[in-house]
Amino acid sequence: MSGRDATLWAEIATWAATLAEDEGVTPHTARAYRHAALRFATWLHTQRRAAGCAADITSEDARRYREMLVAEGVPAGTLNRHVTALRLFIDRTVPAGPNPFRQISLAPRPRPSTESPP
Repeated sequence: MSGRDATLWAEIATWAATLAEDEGVTPHTARAYRHAALRFATWLHTQRRAAGCAADITSEDARRYREMLVAEGVPAGTLNRHVTALRLFIDRTVPAGPNPFRQISLAPRPRPSTESPP
């Protein structure tokens, strides 16, 4: 792993270390968000042979990652957690730049049935 490639993992570690305090999420949610960001970094590394840094993430990367999650059959809530985590990660890590995950729609969540059982 090159120095530039290690940058994304270092950025995730720095962000995750203060996530609960900065974003006001529970420790459980902070762990889930960290996991989502690390999964994305690993996926990006396999796609490019180098993950680079947060500022290198493109709209195409975000779109393709979401498509991969959908193709894997990831439930809507899990997909939305990944997108939300990555939105927060990019917002915090690249505050002056565009956030490609802000261009990605969340998955519609199925509504519970209001019908009574027969």
